[in-house]
Amino acid sequence: MEGQSDRQVTLWGHDAQRHYADIVSRTLALSQAEVLSRARGYVRRMVDLLGAIDLEAICGVRHPSGVFGRLFGGAGDRIDSPREFEAARVELDQLIALTGAAIEPLLELKEALEAQSRLIRAVTTEIEAAALAAAFLSEHHTTDQPALSRRFLERSMSLTQTVLQIRGSASLHDSQGEQPLSLISAIQDVVLVAMPGWLGTMAALTAASSARPQPNPTEVGEHQQQLRTILQQLKA
Repeated sequence: MEGQSDRQVTLWGHDAQRHYADIVSRTLALSQAEVLSRARGYVRRMVDLLGAIDLEAICGVRHPSGVFGRLFGGAGDRIDSPREFEAARVELDQLIALTGAAIEPLLELKEALEAQSRLIRAVTTEIEAAALAAAFLSEHHTTDQPALSRRFLERSMSLTQTVLQIRGSASLHDSQGEQPLSLISAIQDVVLVAMPGWLGTMAALTAASSARPQPNPTEVGEHQQQLRTILQQLKA
């Protein structure tokens, strides 16, 4: 009987703890899903391209660095000519299409992570209930079975520690669930709306046309500010 009691105490709440470990493992795998890394890669590439655009040089308000400037002035991979801007715009259009196609898989990932969060809350309640029950049984057997009482108390403390660890990781689990949502927001609000509008305006602005006057510094400055806003939103 004593051996059987030892086994029962040892396994008290064990299934719930093991279930929690499985949920965490599944949540970690979901947070590293390929669609998430691909969408982030698309956004990073957009940021790199947009950040390299030199509007003043492209619009003729300021001369581009030229060969010597690139060699000695640290211009690097700046996009500072209409030809380079057109090449960048083509790639940005491709990235816009790719990120748009990623919305549905990202929504599915978000829903899966939310389901994992619900499971974590449920198993936390289960472990907490097991801890309280073990504490009660420890108190109940204080007089008639002191050794069993101590084992129940130890088990209660172990389960309580598990609950504290789960709650301490709550912010991490929340952030994992928010990652797809923040990407979806960036794609919907910036990539699919703000960027195409800005790129269309800039394509018209930089197109060679004798009928259209060269943009002035104020006009270029306004477009530059719009570009900064887009970059800030993509980096957020």
